[in-house]
Amino acid sequence: MQRKRVASSELFSVGYDEEKKHLEIELLNGSVYLYRGVARMIYEELLSSTAKYRYYTRYIKNSFPFDKL
Repeated sequence: MQRKRVASSELFSVGYDEEKKHLEIELLNGSVYLYRGVARMIYEELLSSTAKYRYYTRYIKNSFPFDKL
């Protein structure tokens, strides 16, 4: 999955696979997480958010099953 660089205090890049409903988040510290079952709307809201890390921690981080890659 290809990730897009984002302007954020803690996030480095974000990618989304619509077919699988997978969201990848790369943090500035190099950690990468794959979240499963994420609706495209969540991905789009994350990208359009002015506070991306806050959005991530509030609506994604503890809300979906994930694997650390």
